[in-house]
Amino acid sequence: MNNNSARIHSILSNAIKNKGSASFIASGGSSPVPIFKDLSTSNLDWANIEVTLVDDRFVNKSHVDSNEKLLNENLLVNKASNASFISLKSDPSEVHKIKQPFDLMLLGMGEDAHFASLFPSRKNAIVISFDLFVLQKVCKYFLSMFKKKKAKHRVVIGMIYFTINEAISIVFSST
Repeated sequence: MNNNSARIHSILSNAIKNKGSASFIASGGSSPVPIFKDLSTSNLDWANIEVTLVDDRFVNKSHVDSNEKLLNENLLVNKASNASFISLKSDPSEVHKIKQPFDLMLLGMGEDAHFASLFPSRKNAIVISFDLFVLQKVCKYFLSMFKKKKAKHRVVIGMIYFTINEAISIVFSST
């Protein structure tokens, strides 16, 4: 188990020990895949862990660009198949059931220096905060559409910076 995997295992174990459950908010992309594979075979009490994504694209969950597909194939298998996964594209009331502040946020850095669909420069971005995901009258999620160089338009849903920053623990993974 690599260092980040061991750290995540410890954070989730301690949350379960202290509160009876844990929330694990994961990122997509290639950087967390080795961590997901490590954790999927670990002896965590997965039945008491809620998992969701920090962001995802609005594509079918079987699409190659879906972070949900990535999680289903690399984390939510083996022993981790007992975890409770809540899609960001679910009914908002389901997403809101995840206890906050989140116990663990795993972030990875994209090749264009983004994390959690938060980009250093978005000249062609249209960002829409929407009431569908409002918690305590503070927007916690966003919907964003932008055009990447040499790519199709991309529509994503994700957590805003302040939601990420409220997590009890943040682990950052890069390749």
